[in-house]
Amino acid sequence: MYDKFKDCIVDVDDETLKKAIQFRKKHKQRDLSYADCIEYIYAIKHGLLFLTGDKEFKDFTNVAFVQ
Repeated sequence: MYDKFKDCIVDVDDETLKKAIQFRKKHKQRDLSYADCIEYIYAIKHGLLFLTGDKEFKDFTNVAFVQ
C-alpha cells in the first residue's frame, strides 16, 4: 500500500505544524485531532480544498464536507 501512495506523501514544515497546534488550541471545544488540523492548515497554505467528513470542520472556510 505504501508503494502505491508514496508519491502523494508530503513533508510538513515546522510553520505548518505550529499553526496547526495554535488552530487546535483555538478550537479546543471542538475536540479536533492534530492530524486533521495539520491537514487543514496545510491545505490552506497550499491553496487546496480540505476534503473531510468530520462534522467539526463543516462550518470552516476552505472545506469540502462529504458524508
